[in-house]
Amino acid sequence: MENKQFSLIEIFTSLKRGIPLLFLMTFFGITVAAMLTFLYFKPQYEATTQLLINRAQTSEQTNAYQETQTDLQLMNTYTAIAKSDVILEAVIDKLDLPMDTKELKNHSLFQVRKIQK
Repeated sequence: MENKQFSLIEIFTSLKRGIPLLFLMTFFGITVAAMLTFLYFKPQYEATTQLLINRAQTSEQTNAYQETQTDLQLMNTYTAIAKSDVILEAVIDKLDLPMDTKELKNHSLFQVRKIQK
């Protein structure tokens, strides 16, 4: 068997020849990934929130059914306000969304749920 010796200069020369190919392949991979991301994937936005509506306790006796109905009416009012074009336009402007208020209203889900104590 013959022993072959390599000098550091030979090793660095070999590595130096491969650097342009490495940069080219990296650039190609990034370009393909960017094109796929921008052309084929649609942005999707999601946010959730919970709103607890409760009145301060008073000393007077009131009907529990009436209180519940009032709370539901308040929640429905707040839901209508959140769905209004003025609020949706502010959301679109703040988040820089590529849609109009009608599209955002269709993408939004508003639920009013009664939570039992």
